[in-house]
Amino acid sequence: MTNKMKLISLLVTFSMIGCSLEVDNPNSLLEGDLADPSAAAAVANGAWNTVLNGIGNIMIANSVATDEVVWTGSRDAWRQLDKGGMTNVYNEFVDGAWPSISEGRWMADKAVSVLEELGADLPDDQDLFMAYNSCYGSCICC
Repeated sequence: MTNKMKLISLLVTFSMIGCSLEVDNPNSLLEGDLADPSAAAAVANGAWNTVLNGIGNIMIANSVATDEVVWTGSRDAWRQLDKGGMTNVYNEFVDGAWPSISEGRWMADKAVSVLEELGADLPDDQDLFMAYNSCYGSCICC
């Protein structure tokens, strides 16, 4: 059985050598693509989504500590939060939201700058409002 597996893996390896594994990804975005007015809604919604992800990460630790949600599982750090222990600085979930809310703040700032540069070419002013709202939401949490 082992020899058969070795032979199959050898055949697969040799068949892959003859193939070109390079692929062009049509979904790749470059920095310049963000300056297109048709991308304004996606830029604003992406910033909003990233900020909400960070806010959700902030809220989950507090929700466990205040018994709004029920902790289940085997992670000791969540058990500490479930018992109300919020002071352990080594608990990864107490400060675990910082990277995601910081990313949200960066994305919100970037969205505001990109959409402000569009100026009169902005298809919908609500996109700029949403970007400002994302920036404000991330400021409250940081």
